[in-house]
Amino acid sequence: SDDPELLNAYARRFEAVAGGVMKPRAHAHDPSAPVSVSFAPDEAPHRIVGELIDQARDSIYMAMFTAKDIEYTEHGRRTSLLRKLIDAAGRGVDVRVIVDRGIHEASEYHGIESEDQSHGRMLGVPEPATPPIRLISGGQTGADRAALDLALEFGLPSDGWCPRGRLAEDGRIGARYPLRETESADSAARTERNLLAADATLIFTTAGPPLAGGTALTAELAARHGKPCLVVSGTEDPAAAASLVRAFLAEHAVRTLNVAGPRASGEPEVGELVRRTLIAALGLKEQVQWSLWLLPAEPAATRLRQFIAELAEANPPAIPFDPHLTLASFPKGVSSAAAGAHGSELAQVLETVAVPRITLHGGLAERGARLAKSLTLPFPQDPMLDRLAEGAGAALGLSLGPVLEPHLSLAYGEVGALPLALPDAPIHFDRLCLARTSRPFHRPGQVAGWRMFWAS
Repeated sequence: SDDPELLNAYARRFEAVAGGVMKPRAHAHDPSAPVSVSFAPDEAPHRIVGELIDQARDSIYMAMFTAKDIEYTEHGRRTSLLRKLIDAAGRGVDVRVIVDRGIHEASEYHGIESEDQSHGRMLGVPEPATPPIRLISGGQTGADRAALDLALEFGLPSDGWCPRGRLAEDGRIGARYPLRETESADSAARTERNLLAADATLIFTTAGPPLAGGTALTAELAARHGKPCLVVSGTEDPAAAASLVRAFLAEHAVRTLNVAGPRASGEPEVGELVRRTLIAALGLKEQVQWSLWLLPAEPAATRLRQFIAELAEANPPAIPFDPHLTLASFPKGVSSAAAGAHGSELAQVLETVAVPRITLHGGLAERGARLAKSLTLPFPQDPMLDRLAEGAGAALGLSLGPVLEPHLSLAYGEVGALPLALPDAPIHFDRLCLARTSRPFHRPGQVAGWRMFWAS
């Protein structure tokens, strides 16, 4: 970039993260060897490093935080640094990759082996794994929807039967859920078909027995057909519940699991119970962080929410989300205020931060090469955003800011034609929100696990 303000902002951010200024360093082995430095917000570094990998003939020594298989465009085709490294190893180049162990183990590293494994190489093809469990449900809000969202978040196979017309209490079930319609609009028909299609059924409830409505029907049908069924209650200890589910799945050799339970209108927290229990029982590695969101005021918030929802519906597997401008993101437990705290507790801390009304004028929507910037509405740098991030960071015991390249995301993933005209009026922002988001973020389905937290 030729923009000195942008360069200075990146330099300040680097110093805040790294704890020191950027200084040139001599090559450790050969001071005369060419050294290339690339620092850019989008895919320029990927292209530069990719060209160096293609040119390598003898060896490649590479250090990176984690081996995320991030795609970018080269000569009109999609590729990634990981694919290039694998190709280089295939043509006889000695490829060695060093990754940050903590981040590496928390990420989905496709084909990168850690240094302490006994395979004798650092780059290779992973051993075949046990096929992941398949989750099925009827797509209703609450427990059903939470199971399908979990499958999207973690890349698990999923499907199921839903009523004719894809009906649910919140309207038509989104196209991102791979459900088939029964011939009947009666929900009892899909309840029975899902139960019969699975090896076993889990029924979740935050209230505990007795069961009622469609949840009770699920238990009755399981007994009638002799299908294994377990009721998981939110009144149980979470660790004990996960252990019980794990034993149940092993006892019945479950590979296809039907998940059922009440609607969100009846038990608003049943979705979190499903997510928390299945993550623990299935041994899934949760890839989350805290994000500090600045939310638009009305009426822009409603217009943007509708725009984002229509984009997602027209471009599955894209997932709708609440419109926001990210001020900062940080790992869980990074400070004394955040260590071990629940989302609602941190949201309570943010209640003490004064939020001025900030008005931003967006430019034209931009498509980016990175998933985090698939389609965005960019804004110019604004010192008010920097001061707000710093104030929120101080309340949380963190050093946050400046806010680099402020933008409002509109979609995550490949998107086609835009279904609506973007709001052309200035957008006012007036609220802070804490959100649970993804770290690292490399699959659109991870958005299904995002959640906003408010002070309790």
